[in-house]
Amino acid sequence: MLVQHSEASVSPAGSLYALYDADGASSQSVNGLDKNDTVIRWTSDSRSVTVSHGLLPARVEQFDLATGRRTLIRVIEPINPAGAVRVVWITVANDPDVYAYTVRQQLSQLFLIQGAR
Repeated sequence: MLVQHSEASVSPAGSLYALYDADGASSQSVNGLDKNDTVIRWTSDSRSVTVSHGLLPARVEQFDLATGRRTLIRVIEPINPAGAVRVVWITVANDPDVYAYTVRQQLSQLFLIQGAR
């Protein structure tokens, strides 16, 4: 089980992420993941996790838990970037060409008043 700790309560091994045995008896620090990384899913071989961050353009990467190596899977950019703030949710299927995401947009209207007294 992969657990993300808050910065205030890091794992027993001293990192933000740690791997725990199913019974919780032991843990192993996971270095190379930081507070901006979001774990999307485990890979089918359970040796890596798919991670992303919400900043635009959002990078979706495979993170090898043993080596800390990151492999780029794809870069997500919204079709319409107007008002796009960040990607808030990404999911990737076993086939990395099958994915879905949600973009947070902040749209507003600007009114210009001329000649007001």
